[in-house]
Amino acid sequence: MKRMIVLILFLLCVRDAGAIMGLQTYFAKVLIENLNIGGTYSTKKLVNLPLNVLNTGEEEVNLKIETIIPAQGELDEGYEAIPDTSWIKVEKDTFFDVKSQEAIVTDVIITIPDDERYSGKRFEAFIWSHTVAKGGIGFGVGLKSKLLFTISNELPLKEACLVEACLVEACLVEEKEIPTIGSLNFKVEPGEIYVENVICGTVTSCGAITITNSGTQTLSYMIKSIPVGTYTMIADKGYELCPDPTFLKIKGEEFVLAGGEKKEVNIAVEFAGKEEYKGKKYMFLLHITQNRVGYYTKVFVSVQPSGISSQ
Repeated sequence: MKRMIVLILFLLCVRDAGAIMGLQTYFAKVLIENLNIGGTYSTKKLVNLPLNVLNTGEEEVNLKIETIIPAQGELDEGYEAIPDTSWIKVEKDTFFDVKSQEAIVTDVIITIPDDERYSGKRFEAFIWSHTVAKGGIGFGVGLKSKLLFTISNELPLKEACLVEACLVEACLVEEKEIPTIGSLNFKVEPGEIYVENVICGTVTSCGAITITNSGTQTLSYMIKSIPVGTYTMIADKGYELCPDPTFLKIKGEEFVLAGGEKKEVNIAVEFAGKEEYKGKKYMFLLHITQNRVGYYTKVFVSVQPSGISSQ
């Protein structure tokens, strides 16, 4: 089976001179390899990673998301500009009254025409996130996310493929050949978990996630709780970054599954008995991997405003 690979490079931000307006995104540069002609791909469905844009400025703004065809001098070496902006779309392209420190989220959809002349080619596009003046008056800021992808020479596969996210800082990464990354045949459910009324100082169950090895080989898996802000996501609206990823307790971080086998892994959360966590809402991030192929599950936790265990 051919490999589909995703490289996500971050962080990208822009602010005006007076720091009154500003935007930030972790979707700064994304490289996707081995897509199929005639295929449609969602970054949200592939790796639970939509486009996030944070309003870091002091003022409420309107935001617009657009696809831009790069000029010849803006292209990475070996890539050509997408032939048409219709290849790259976002689920929602306009957001009104985005408050200071509020993040907007929208899925990025890549659609490749079913035309063999595109086989084996490498394309590049920009996703431009920018403010729009209210009432036609004012100035704005904007940032460009770079999206690069390669198209396979092989005939399209009929079964669905999963992908890996290699999360590395943009300033440290050089484009190079990627080694074999692992099995692409596994799935994780659910993508999101919500836990309410957690009491500080006690262990609260978050339920379980199910990992299914849909291939034929026996393979090893790993689950880790990772820092949200350090990776490719900012906390969802209404939630803060998790104060400590180790607050999530995982029963069995490493395990082996035979082909066709599935496993439920129990997750719990335990906050230290501190006043500062009371009444807060936090987002945690689980990374489930087979070798270097991975999925993400978001865990949303609400802590009770009162009540701290003496344990």
